[in-house]
Amino acid sequence: MKPKPEIKPTETSVIVPQKTPLVFQTKWRLLPNNAEFVLAPLPKAITNLAQKFPTLKKTFKEVGISKITDVTKLSAVNLTLPGLTERVGLPIAQIDSGRFALPKGVPIAKLSSQTKQKLPTEIVFAKTGAELIDFNFALSVSKKGEPQQRISTIVGKPLQLVIKPDKPVTSVKGYVVFKSKISTSNFLEIPSDSLLASAIFASPVFAQTQEKPVRVEEKLVLLEFEYTDPDGDGIYTAEIDVPLVEGEYEIITVMDFKDAELGNKEIRLITVVDPEGYVYEKYGDKEIRVPGAVVSIFRLNLETKQYELWSAKEYQQENPQTTDIRGTYSFLVPEGYYYLKTEAPGYLAYDGKSFQVKEGSGIHINIELKTKYWWLKIVDWKTILLITVIILLLYNFYRDKIREKMKIKSI
Repeated sequence: MKPKPEIKPTETSVIVPQKTPLVFQTKWRLLPNNAEFVLAPLPKAITNLAQKFPTLKKTFKEVGISKITDVTKLSAVNLTLPGLTERVGLPIAQIDSGRFALPKGVPIAKLSSQTKQKLPTEIVFAKTGAELIDFNFALSVSKKGEPQQRISTIVGKPLQLVIKPDKPVTSVKGYVVFKSKISTSNFLEIPSDSLLASAIFASPVFAQTQEKPVRVEEKLVLLEFEYTDPDGDGIYTAEIDVPLVEGEYEIITVMDFKDAELGNKEIRLITVVDPEGYVYEKYGDKEIRVPGAVVSIFRLNLETKQYELWSAKEYQQENPQTTDIRGTYSFLVPEGYYYLKTEAPGYLAYDGKSFQVKEGSGIHINIELKTKYWWLKIVDWKTILLITVIILLLYNFYRDKIREKMKIKSI
């Protein structure tokens, strides 16, 4: 038997590197360490906000929010950051036993220098009604994880803006930019199920370093204005009129620092502009606006526990208001308990239910009036004609019966 030929193994060249490859050095960490993530502190943006707003810090402490994973607990909390008057800590007045009320908003010029020191920097505060009504703003987070301020107001109303730069500035400019006709979902109101993911990538505080200037040709800029500081106290203010078209706008405030190394910073205030309320009557499936209606708003006096006509003149408004050809009205009021009353010739008086305003807010409820002779609208001319014919027929039948009786008696 012939022996099988010997099979020699194929030679392969193997190069052994002198230095261990990076993949085998256990230096790559493709997945986060769970323990480090769980124990990670709150994002800087959130902690900075808590430092600027003690009430927010207190809420975090009470709810037990101290690390990154605790942020999901905010799903059970409605976060509304306080307005200027409440934030600077003006005293709270006791109204009656066990009840308190926040003080009325105070104009910036009337604040003491000590109170002005308490005003947090790089936060845009909004006021209205001769600066006597403070807007509280909701804490929002953009889809990019940027914290934002967000307020709601009414078309055409004056708006006072206040900001205290952190460093000396050469100028503070503002821009009103149109975003959309209706409120968009670009911002996630806290609480939010996806807040945790957003917070991980959050940017520091509200003031962002301006990467490029606001270009009018790239944005629908409706208004450009200047903040001023006439008394040199370091607090800049501006007064603008809210746009006349409802929708979502962005007020961009740009601070130009004297120190060239600091560059510019911008703060964006999302402003949702709501339409005015209107008075109408219903006609089938249509609404007919009612001009000339007198709309009054009453506020509860906590001392007398009686509703009184709200004093609107000191807030640069009118009360009562008479509706125009569009049947519109609106009020911007401080917190309290209110109800609306509406009267118009030919209509039944409307007395609305009591409602609560928790912070400075706009009142723009659509009010339906009932006519005094509403039942006439149910009956059209055809029905009237039919009823008339029936009545005439019945009358004719009745007369025939009378004639027959008369004939029988005569016989």
